[in-house]
Amino acid sequence: MEYHSKYGTEIILRVHRRDIERARIEPAVNFASRTAPNKAQFDRWLDKGAVRVWLYESKVDGGRGAIVGCFDCPGVARATAWRARGPRLSDGTYFVGKDFCLWRVRDLHLFAAAQTRERFGLACPPDSWVRVRCRAEGGSDAEV
Repeated sequence: MEYHSKYGTEIILRVHRRDIERARIEPAVNFASRTAPNKAQFDRWLDKGAVRVWLYESKVDGGRGAIVGCFDCPGVARATAWRARGPRLSDGTYFVGKDFCLWRVRDLHLFAAAQTRERFGLACPPDSWVRVRCRAEGGSDAEV
């Protein structure tokens, strides 16, 4: 199935169920992950248009992962748990004492029904995050 994007760049970000549940209560939460694109790469993507991040939760749909929401991401930032404590951090325990990345959230939408990753042309789930590549761009379906 071919996937055609209407955004400048699209990324699928793997998140934990507790992060999604917290986002349902507090939509202004930022999502955290161990890795993210470097700032120069992310800025190049922003120059092409909006960066849309799709939220992938593992084991949400009968043991298989699925896309459960999305948001526009105006930027990513590297941080440590010591600097990032507060209500806007989605995971307060996993990253204690470690470096990690914050994905800034704008216009968060959580879906009523999960969507399959195959809709985006991905055969396997992302480890942390993966860039969605449209067939029109050539190359493989996804790129980290």
